[in-house]
Amino acid sequence: MQKRHFLVREVHGDYKLREIEPTIAEGVNEFGTMTGSFNTVESVRWIFYFMNCNIGINHADKVAAELTQDFLMGKRK
Repeated sequence: MQKRHFLVREVHGDYKLREIEPTIAEGVNEFGTMTGSFNTVESVRWIFYFMNCNIGINHADKVAAELTQDFLMGKRK
C-alpha cells in the first residue's frame, strides 16, 4: 500500500498542508504528534500530522478524510 504523508497546521479556521517524505514523517511521528489517516480506493493511505493543533483522535480522522477528498478533487495542493 502506498502512503502519502502531510504536515497540517491550522490557519484562521482552515488547514494548510505540506507533503513530506516518509523518512521525515517517521521523525515527526516519534514526537507523538496527533495523526489522522484515511485510505482511498486506489490503495493509498493518506496520513496527516497535525502540528500545534488542538484536535482529538476521532476528529483528526474525520478531518483527514475531508482533506483527502479535497485534495483528490483538486481543492487543495
